[in-house]
Amino acid sequence: MTDEAKALVKRMRDRVIYDSRHYIPDPLLSAGADLIETQAREIERLRAERDTPHVSDFLEAVKLEAAHQRERWGSDHDAGKTPFDWFWLIGYLAQKAADAATRGDAFKALHHTISTAAALANWHSAMAQVDNTMRPGIVPDDEAQARAALGEKQ
Repeated sequence: MTDEAKALVKRMRDRVIYDSRHYIPDPLLSAGADLIETQAREIERLRAERDTPHVSDFLEAVKLEAAHQRERWGSDHDAGKTPFDWFWLIGYLAQKAADAATRGDAFKALHHTISTAAALANWHSAMAQVDNTMRPGIVPDDEAQARAALGEKQ
C-alpha cells in the first residue's frame, strides 16, 4: 500500500464521533478503511502476478507479459512508431532468448521467448488499433521536430 493510502487509512481509523457519553470510532470510516486495505492488498497481489516472469503455461504467460510490457514501457505521449522499431525490439528479445539457451540458462531462455511473443502480441494490438500504449523506439514529438529542423533522421 502506498504511503498516501496508509496515511488516509490511519486518518480514517483515528476519526471518532461523540455519542453523548463518549468518543467511539466512526463505523462508516472504519468500514471504508477496511475496504481500502483489502483493495490495496489485491492490487499488490495482481501487480506481483503480472510483474513476475512466468514460463510454464506459454499462452497465459504471454498474456501476463504483454500486460506487463504495456504497463512498464507504455508511452501515451509519443508519436507513432515504424514497423522497424517493432522489428528491432523483437529481434533484440529473440537474441536474448538464443543467448540464454546457448549458455544453458533454460529459465531465462523460456522467459525471453515469452517476452518476444508478448512484444509480437503488443505489435499486433497496435496494428489492429486495439491497444497502442506500448511504443518502443519512439522519440517524443518535441525532440523529433528539433531533429527534423536540423535535418537529422529519427
